[in-house]
Formats: sequence, C-alpha cells, structure tokens
Amino acid sequence: MRVIIVISAMIKGHQHIVVNRNICSNCHNMKIIVFDRTALPSKFDHEAHAKMFNCKDCHPNIFLMSAGATRVTMKDIYSGAYCGACHDGKKAFASSECVKCHNKMKGFEKELSYKVEGMGNVVFSHKFHTTAFSCDSCHPKLFDMKKTQGKMKMDDMYQGKTCGSCHNGNIATAVTDCGKCHKG
Repeated sequence: MRVIIVISAMIKGHQHIVVNRNICSNCHNMKIIVFDRTALPSKFDHEAHAKMFNCKDCHPNIFLMSAGATRVTMKDIYSGAYCGACHDGKKAFASSECVKCHNKMKGFEKELSYKVEGMGNVVFSHKFHTTAFSCDSCHPKLFDMKKTQGKMKMDDMYQGKTCGSCHNGNIATAVTDCGKCHKG
C-alpha cells in the first residue's frame, strides 16, 4: 500500500520525476495533435518536436500541461508567444509560413463572394492571391482572419486600405477599374 501511495504522488504531481522525453513518453501521447475547431485547422507534430527538445523546454513555461488549456491565437504567435517563441524565422521556420501548420484550411480553395448593392458581386480567390503573396501579407494587418462581408468600403480602398493597399495601379489593377472585381 505504501508503494502505491508513493507512485500515485509521483505521477499526479510529477514531483519525483526528472522531466525528459524518454520518461514523459511512457505516459503522454507524443503523436500528432490536431486542432480542428477553427476555420484554420492545424496539425502539431508533437513526436517530431519531442525528438528535438526536452519536455521542459516547452512545458509548462510556454504551454500548460493540460490538453486545451492554452488558448493560442495567431496574434500571440506573431508577438513571440507560444509557437512564436521558436518559430521566428531564426530558430525555426517563421510563423508567417502559414501552410506549414495550417495545411488544410477550410474554405481556402473556394472563392469568396461578396454581394454589393447596385453593383455586380465581387468574387475573391484566395488560391490566386496566395500564389504571389504569403498569408501574412494581408492577415491580420489588412484583413481580420474571418469573413469580411459588408465591411469593405470603396472609400477605404481609395485611401490605400484593405484591397486598395495593393490594388493601386502599381502593384495590381487599380480599384478604379470597377469591372475587374465587380462582375455581372
């Protein structure tokens, strides 16, 4: 009975265990973790990271030891927190290389259609734009990471905001060329 109490205390609190990947993997899953409750699902290869680092390099200082306890946003990552602590383009690939983690983005392939009163609808192709630009060229500084239906205004575009930051006649077709975007 005494041994069971000691083992229980060791496992529950990790007090008497030296933290390293060989011991942690005896109890903890070191496989791929999928985060799919978002429009930008991602996969985290825990096993690959555990081969390169010790558990204590990330836990609990960067990530809590409880599944789902750490709420990570791209804003956090871009500011150097969580994944961004390493994924800064120096220690590891930059957090701006979105498709390295977000490789099955919902809706990424389909075109977005915006209804415009009194004009033809606008159809936006992520697929076309990402052949020339990375995600962080537009997100989050020009566009939130969510559908922007009804939030874009031509006045803003004329001032170089949203689409107008590129569609200025120099980088891409000018926003004054209405028929390029408004179809029908």
